[in-house]
Amino acid sequence: MEIHPALQHFIQTWGEMSSSWGISRTMSQIYALLFIRINPLDTDTIMESLDISRGNANMNLRALLDWGLVKKVTMPSSRKEYFTAVKDVGLLTSLILVERQKRELIPVTNALNTIVKEIEESELIPGTVLSEEELTFRENIKQLIDFLFLFNDFTSRMLPYLKEKNIRRVDKILQILES
Repeated sequence: MEIHPALQHFIQTWGEMSSSWGISRTMSQIYALLFIRINPLDTDTIMESLDISRGNANMNLRALLDWGLVKKVTMPSSRKEYFTAVKDVGLLTSLILVERQKRELIPVTNALNTIVKEIEESELIPGTVLSEEELTFRENIKQLIDFLFLFNDFTSRMLPYLKEKNIRRVDKILQILES
């Protein structure tokens, strides 16, 4: 399948950008390819367009389906599976935020809470006195947990506006926060 150079550039850029999101390059490139296409694509076309193996295509398509970024589409004249990307920017952003919260923010917060609990439990052992460094570390971790909680709360409150495509409302909230 022939891809216009500008569209090819978009696929490459999206793939390169993905590493900062903790998403594989191939997963992002598949999403970008589906994003630029009006009609759904089958796995063979995706493989050919991106020069990737069937296993790589299937694994990344499953991940995209799990994230909700891609949908399966049935074509009446074919038994193949076809895929299309979510193209609504508000919905796309909200889906990514939810997945990042689930996969990164919540596990990190839970791990940090466990660390604080371990430090606090060690204080209960008779004869244990925490050093200045341990006490400072515990307070710093608590501040980090507070920030992560605040960030999680903020993004959770933004999700309905993003899903409703109410970008003006999001922009207004961000302007208030900047002042």
